[in-house]
Amino acid sequence: MRGKRVPSRVLEEFIQEAVKQEARNLYIYADGQQGIGGRIYPQTEPVKIIIEGPVGQRCGSMGMFGTEIVVKGSASDDVGWLNCGARITVLGDVTNGAWNAATQGILYVQGGGARCDTMTKHNPRFDLPQSWYFRDVGDSFAEFKAGGITVVCGVNPRNPRTVLGYKPCVGMVGGIIYFRGKIDGYSERDVKLLEITEQDRQWLTEKLKPYLTAIERMEYYEELTKNPNEWHKLVPYTPQERRQRRWFKISIEDLRKNYWKEEVGKGGIFVEYIDHEMTTIPYIVRGEFCRYKPVWANEKYLPPCTYSCPTSIPIHKRTALIRLGKIKEALELVLDYSPLPATVCGMICPNLCMQACTRGMIDMPISVKKLGKASAELTPPKKAKPTGHKIAVIGAGPAGMSVAWLLTLKGHSVTIYEATNAID
Repeated sequence: MRGKRVPSRVLEEFIQEAVKQEARNLYIYADGQQGIGGRIYPQTEPVKIIIEGPVGQRCGSMGMFGTEIVVKGSASDDVGWLNCGARITVLGDVTNGAWNAATQGILYVQGGGARCDTMTKHNPRFDLPQSWYFRDVGDSFAEFKAGGITVVCGVNPRNPRTVLGYKPCVGMVGGIIYFRGKIDGYSERDVKLLEITEQDRQWLTEKLKPYLTAIERMEYYEELTKNPNEWHKLVPYTPQERRQRRWFKISIEDLRKNYWKEEVGKGGIFVEYIDHEMTTIPYIVRGEFCRYKPVWANEKYLPPCTYSCPTSIPIHKRTALIRLGKIKEALELVLDYSPLPATVCGMICPNLCMQACTRGMIDMPISVKKLGKASAELTPPKKAKPTGHKIAVIGAGPAGMSVAWLLTLKGHSVTIYEATNAID
């Protein structure tokens, strides 16, 4: 802006404000900023963003319908990350993480990619997400892919031996990958290699035109369509097919010996730390070497405010509800502990909780008195179903009334006996 580089946050604020002011064509001179073109909510007319210069990470991340992004060069990591409908064209290469976790929209790449299409998915309410690569892609491609269509054209690949890189499709459970060229292995446990059908050929023939036009490579259309036998596809096994495959029925010992050790080495990834005799599972799970199971202990110790409250009202939970905007629920929570939220447990309380509040070390304690005042006209909660039990409470002071209140909420029938003629 005005010849000076601005941070990513400032640039995004500028783009959002320009769109708000009905700008529909933006030209960005980038200098490594992140997230350019993302999170632009659908407008009455499409928004087109052309980017020139070094593009930072997550260009078009969380891009939405109605947004078109054209990068006049290569782009850094995570292009189209979590894409929600934007169309992104990169007139160069993309690096690690392109199209990761995308669920809608289109990615056109003029060059190649690295570790792309990880965890892509498909929202059935919308068209399938598409990603297109003109050259080839890198290692760990389509890892845990769960939906969408990917096309790798294989034109002049940097690695002619395999256009899909090393170990593609590991954990892939959904989607289709069309590719042209040689590959050197794939995750045979997860996907199967097939020849394309006539329907596949027609789809590729149709969709290649807008893709090649967008990346300015239309002269390759005839080369990419003249011989359908050059194209192949990888699709995941269905759940039914997976259940029938032998590798799903091997024993733990065979898995460890033939697969686990082959991948991570004899003894597993912790072998250098094991100083006892190796077992089938190389960990002792009994006796003095028994492993501990971690558990959450968030409620093991009370915060100072709740600990100091004689009625054990969880002040921290009330403030947490207020933080979430649940004011009504925060005020009503006190009725689970006391029938006197505005008086004994509010305005006239000595408020030991406020004295113990650690917020007071910074500025001032949470004002429980104000919470009490706001609780003056709460609606009593519903009682539980009658239990048939009858209980007598001696004394109608604050403690006796609180006990009677809590027992009544549980569905018991309670009678309070008081020596004086009035309840003070």
